[in-house]
Amino acid sequence: MSGGNKHKEGDSSQFLRWGTVALYVMVLALGVDALRWDWTVNPQYSYGWLVPFLGAYLFFKRWPSRPTAPTHPTHQRWSAGFLVVLAASLLPVRIIRESSPDWTPVRWAMGLEVVLWMLGLLALSGGWKQARHFAWPVGFFLVAVPWPPAWENALTQGLMQRVAHVTAEVVGWAGYAAQANGNLITLGTGTVGVDEACSGVRSLQALLMASIFLGELAQLTPARRLLLTAAGLALALFFNLLRSLLLVAIAIRSGLSELEKWHDSAGLAILCASFGALLGVSRLLQPPGQNAQEPPPQDSAPQDPGARPALLLPRLWIMALAAWILFVEAFTEAWYRSREGNRTLTQGWTVRWPRNFPGFQPAPISDATRKTLACQKGDAADWGAPVGGLWRMFFFEWAPGRTSSQAARVHRPDVCLPATGRILERELPPVSVRIGSTEIPFRFYCFNNSGKPLHVFFCLWEAGNSDLDGSGLSQEWGPKARLQRVWAGRRNLGQQSLELIAQGYPDAPAAEAAFRQALQQILVPERH
Repeated sequence: MSGGNKHKEGDSSQFLRWGTVALYVMVLALGVDALRWDWTVNPQYSYGWLVPFLGAYLFFKRWPSRPTAPTHPTHQRWSAGFLVVLAASLLPVRIIRESSPDWTPVRWAMGLEVVLWMLGLLALSGGWKQARHFAWPVGFFLVAVPWPPAWENALTQGLMQRVAHVTAEVVGWAGYAAQANGNLITLGTGTVGVDEACSGVRSLQALLMASIFLGELAQLTPARRLLLTAAGLALALFFNLLRSLLLVAIAIRSGLSELEKWHDSAGLAILCASFGALLGVSRLLQPPGQNAQEPPPQDSAPQDPGARPALLLPRLWIMALAAWILFVEAFTEAWYRSREGNRTLTQGWTVRWPRNFPGFQPAPISDATRKTLACQKGDAADWGAPVGGLWRMFFFEWAPGRTSSQAARVHRPDVCLPATGRILERELPPVSVRIGSTEIPFRFYCFNNSGKPLHVFFCLWEAGNSDLDGSGLSQEWGPKARLQRVWAGRRNLGQQSLELIAQGYPDAPAAEAAFRQALQQILVPERH
């Protein structure tokens, strides 16, 4: 009888152990699935693939010093209520994410869901003291969530342009002609990009992540962690400046053709050097005599022999929360499948290149650019106009799939053109053009191009989109349009982007009139 009881207790212990591990993995998988396409498509966040592993390492570094689990169950009431609220909020967030995975509020909502679920589970199993103890390793996951585009563009593009201007100044002091235009440096032998034209300081986010990781690893005080983070920012700028100086020197000495051979190698070498320097700074900030491998001990009082180990969850909660996560995934899939086959598609469009326009000439797009955009098809062309205007048109297509939305929205005029020295003065009201039975909306930007106006018309269109009002206007990117797509069950649609850049027109009305006239010959109706 005694042996049978021991066998049952062993089976129960094994279930709790593996069930707890499985539940934590399921919660983490929700976050990884929500962000993995951003980590794949956007090079600035490719370090995200390391974050779950680094966070797990920090978690287990803190494990030996975890506090004693409480022997009374009062903490479970609050943590249970907290988890119930989180579980209820997961369903709408998950459904919205399936349709708009690139929407910043949804990215952060999913990131916070993962972090708060983890903390709630830790509190349920070992009390809120345990949750606070592991807050840094768990919250570390948030460093992999993409920043809001406005913040990212303002910081990384601004800093990158500073790097380009400083590089041009240093090259000028050395006796060579150089002029900075946004992220680009114009030399006598050609133009050198300080990183890619529409990228920011690519190592900035990675070094900020590394500074947070090293600060936790070394168990620095909050003040020293802030100082280490500031050092990471400074090192990112310094080593990007070194990289740009190195590339410019190669371009001056050996020409632009030689630059391609050194581009990636220089970037990798500088990135490794910046991480090494940051590691050195973290060691300097570590107080004398403190061992980074041994976090300060917490409450080391002996545990109640009959108490459950501090990480294991109750059987009922393991089964209920795991079942709920599976239900959320199944319901989300059912929601979209039930609507995907029962909709009437609006009329689509495609491009007919205006080869009869004066001065029409294709503008080749390099393989590197296609790879950066992650598009399946991309073309560009230039032409003139009888009134003296000059036009450039870009047309890109992304096949339907999980990455299409993120890849298409990473590169837009308000992001890429400022990186080439154009100054965005204002965004004008959208311009809608009727093609067949569909109204196609274009965003309308006015840039300053070395004192001359530059007018840009840009449309990002979801191929196969069936708008609720049939007008095409809910192709816009606002919250209302995104929620409409959720209700209509639209996801993983292919993307098309069309961008026309006009020079030589004195004001916005003249550019808009020429744009409307040209577009009637460029766009062709097409049914999907």
